Amino acid sequence: MSGEQAIDQKYLDKQSRTIGTYGLETMTKLISFKVLIVGCRGVGVEIAKNLALAGIRAINFYDPTKCSAFAMGTNFAVTEESVKQGKTLAEVSCVYISDLNPNTRCTVVAELTEQTVAENTAVIFTSGAPDLSMKTLAQWDDFCRNRKPAISFILALQFGAVSSIFVDHGPKFIVKDKDGRPALQKSIVEINTLKDAQGEIFQPHPVRNPRRTNSWCNERLHASEILRCGRVDQGWKEH
Repeated sequence: MSGEQAIDQKYLDKQSRTIGTYGLETMTKLISFKVLIVGCRGVGVEIAKNLALAGIRAINFYDPTKCSAFAMGTNFAVTEESVKQGKTLAEVSCVYISDLNPNTRCTVVAELTEQTVAENTAVIFTSGAPDLSMKTLAQWDDFCRNRKPAISFILALQFGAVSSIFVDHGPKFIVKDKDGRPALQKSIVEINTLKDAQGEIFQPHPVRNPRRTNSWCNERLHASEILRCGRVDQGWKEH
């Protein structure tokens, strides 16, 4: 099932909050997105958790490292029982994330091969990966970059308070951000519907407009505009 076919009213209702956060275009891609996570320590399992909560289609885990008492301090899916049973980090992470969001298909990858990597939309090597040699990383980056379409290759490293990330989305990746400026954010703290079908939205004073000295202002909108989360500037008045 393609992403476009899955965007029906039932899906919109179920994912309304997530769509409000990421946007419909991003959610359309997420429901067909498949990610391979290589290394299931703290960074790997945290990435998997966030992806699952975002509604991604599938997550594949690769990490043959056995669970240990040390791993309990970095991977919240590891328990004393899993250590005794000799489970791998990939196995316990897969079960935990699958329970977190049953709609996300979770699978353990037994071996890192070109076939298993090629099945994914993105591959994420983390600081817990079994092999982080430059030769191995360059090999997989080159493989992902030369696929058609390209597979996103991401290297996410974290060592104590130090972290770094490398991203390669392929030779034809397009950045849609026009100016690099952060998006304007506003916090709505109160909405009142008035008798004349007009509404008042109370929100903090916009940071990007230095001419206003009042700390709070309200925007007067028609109630229908509020209900569909539209934004229509009809003049500001101090409050």
